[in-house]
Amino acid sequence: MNKGKYITAILSVLVIFAVAVFLIGENSRVNNKLSLLEENANDLTAAVNSAYSTLNILLEENNELRSWLAEEEKNRSLAEEYVAESSKKFEDKIDELNKELNIQKKYVASSDITNIIKEWSPRAIRLTCEFKKEGKEIMARGSGIVYRDVTASIITNKHVVSRDSGEELTSCKALFPESGLELTVGKDQVNIDNESDVAYLDISSGTNIPISTLKPLPFCSSVPNLGDQVVILGYPAVGSMTTVTATDGIISGFDDKYYITSAKIEQGNSGGAAILVKDNCFVGIPTLVIRGRLESFARILPAIKK
Repeated sequence: MNKGKYITAILSVLVIFAVAVFLIGENSRVNNKLSLLEENANDLTAAVNSAYSTLNILLEENNELRSWLAEEEKNRSLAEEYVAESSKKFEDKIDELNKELNIQKKYVASSDITNIIKEWSPRAIRLTCEFKKEGKEIMARGSGIVYRDVTASIITNKHVVSRDSGEELTSCKALFPESGLELTVGKDQVNIDNESDVAYLDISSGTNIPISTLKPLPFCSSVPNLGDQVVILGYPAVGSMTTVTATDGIISGFDDKYYITSAKIEQGNSGGAAILVKDNCFVGIPTLVIRGRLESFARILPAIKK
């Protein structure tokens, strides 16, 4: 009986010891897990702290970026205002320069026209032609331009030296107003172009003809453009009796065989000179005027080289 109790006591002690050993082992494992969890928690805390620090850095950088962007926006606005102001000043300066340029162009154009008139005036002569019909004498006036090609000649309109109504040309007088020289040209010295309103008067037998007039005509090499400026030289009936009359205008259009011009042309101008200002060349012969109710536009016969 006592032996059985002893064995039971020993078994109980062993069981308790085994349980204690098991609990100690479990406690150790639990402690290890707790230590691992604590380490993980520490690592997580460190990671969170690092992330928080990084976030703070990013927030600071974001704030700096926002400040920089705000400053750049301010600078951009100032730059735009400066550019707009500078552009306005530049445009104003351009307008001012354009106005000055236009004034200069007008001055140069005026100077060009003055020089052209001085150069061409000695070559512009007054023509007075005498016709006879049934014993009656008829006088007709016009203009002409002196030049030298093969011989000394005058170019004019055919209708200045020829009549369709049966009058017969007897002679023409060519007056050089600047020198006072007057040449008589017989009908046999007049050559008429049958294909156009052009005639040529041979003055090669004349003497004391001003040398400045005896040079080739500088014919224009191309058709003028719409808007090109022209000068008309001649001796209209309503113009000066002693000097050439000059008018100016532009090429206003084109009409079949003629150039239309806004330059004033009157009776007596026929046969004179139309000078293209930009090239200082002989662009044609002022020929006729077509009158409307309010406006009149003259025609220039394009120059035809003899």
